[in-house]
Amino acid sequence: MQLAYLDFSQNNLTGEIPPALGALTELWVFDLSNNNLRGILPISLLHNLAHLYTLRLSQNHLNGKLDSFDLSKLPSLLIFDGYGNNFEGGLPAGLTEHQELVFLDLQENQLAGSLGNSITSHITGLSKLRVLSMSYNQLNGGIPAWLWHPPSLQLLDLSNNHFTGHLPASLTGLSYFCMTNQTNDVLTDHTFDPGLDNIELQVVIKNRKFILSYVQNTRILFDVSMNMLGGEIPKSFGELQGLRGVNLSHNRFNGAIPEGSFGRLKDLDVLDLSHNQLTGEIPQDLATFDISSLDLSSNQLQGPIPTRNNFNTRNDK
Repeated sequence: MQLAYLDFSQNNLTGEIPPALGALTELWVFDLSNNNLRGILPISLLHNLAHLYTLRLSQNHLNGKLDSFDLSKLPSLLIFDGYGNNFEGGLPAGLTEHQELVFLDLQENQLAGSLGNSITSHITGLSKLRVLSMSYNQLNGGIPAWLWHPPSLQLLDLSNNHFTGHLPASLTGLSYFCMTNQTNDVLTDHTFDPGLDNIELQVVIKNRKFILSYVQNTRILFDVSMNMLGGEIPKSFGELQGLRGVNLSHNRFNGAIPEGSFGRLKDLDVLDLSHNQLTGEIPQDLATFDISSLDLSSNQLQGPIPTRNNFNTRNDK
């Protein structure tokens, strides 16, 4: 019987990834995360691991052009965790056609360029993608249309890049964000648990880093902060009923905060629209639901502060 599970994570391993590991063609789990490995990612080695479910390389010092990595060679891959390395180039080839991928974390690398140029704008896969994090890279240009359509997406983090352009008028292609009381389990079709319940994702909220354990049935975050996005904020945010956190801060959004939008999100816990160019009054409906953090600072808002529920400063008797 050939080796199926290889976990060398959380050690002090150094050097490069040995090419001989490519001979382990029956691997299901390949975890080298949290070490001190260096050198170019051995693409040809990875392409041999056609049965792989989980690939975790996070928090090493690996480099190389990630767009030479063809995900179509790993048709069963559910998890690709490449966070905290020095990968360059664009996104992996074959990404938008991949049928099984659930978790993709490429934050804190050196990815650069336009996503529209690195992969096709046409999407035929990603129907199972739940988590997509590409924060703290150097990606630029407009956010491509395919990113607004993975129907199972729970967490989208594109923060701290150089994206320009506008958000689309309709965001309802992210159909899982529109749902409430969603209980689907992404692992029900698999007899082998590839470790999704043990995945952790780092996110930054209000300049504080949080480590989120990946909970399959929780809609968490829409974060495009710290970019150069402009235009008006789409009113269609009001259709994304599953959202718990929205961060649009440190961009160039202008116009009014849409009435009848964020106030409809009854599960929303964090809303950050700070450091934009928003004008007009604060919508009254922002005061009608429970929220733990609301930041509208450093805009050009005017008019009265809403005085119902959370914003009520009077002591009515």
